[in-house]
Amino acid sequence: LAAGLRAGELDFILGALRPADYATDLAGEELLIDHLAVVVRARHPWVQRTPLALEMLAGAKWALPRVGAPTRDLLEHALVRRGLPPPDVVLETSDLAVLRGALLESNLLTAISPRQLYYELDAALLQVLPVPLPDTERRIGLTQRVDSRPSPGATLLMAEIRRQCPLLMQDTAAVTGDRAPLQR
Repeated sequence: LAAGLRAGELDFILGALRPADYATDLAGEELLIDHLAVVVRARHPWVQRTPLALEMLAGAKWALPRVGAPTRDLLEHALVRRGLPPPDVVLETSDLAVLRGALLESNLLTAISPRQLYYELDAALLQVLPVPLPDTERRIGLTQRVDSRPSPGATLLMAEIRRQCPLLMQDTAAVTGDRAPLQR
């Protein structure tokens, strides 16, 4: 995406922001702070288990993005920092359709932003496990070229995205049970 942005094929990127020193030609605008959660199918055997500890995740089978993807790196670092082994990944995918199908039809776990599976969580097809995932916060926002002048359409779309972010935070918190959604 960054290559497309630099080439002028894209007006902006909405997604995880890179550190400020990542590139001097790109500028990020933080809109919200997101965090990862462990998501499973609603009838997963662990749904009824309480309490759930981070250590339990060490023996689980996972569906995660490829090695080097920001989400996977965050999860792996969070586990390793606590002396746990990296996740046992049996399915590598960043395709949400593949991930949804795998979660609905298996006992796999994933670590993902609940916002990405909002409709499945809202319909109670999937569930967030009440296990903390410390150190998995991500800054989400808009990235643009420093020297760009977005088109009128892109300018309007970015304004609407900025307006919708607080509403998105409230909706997701209601579905996932977050008491205090993280926000900028």
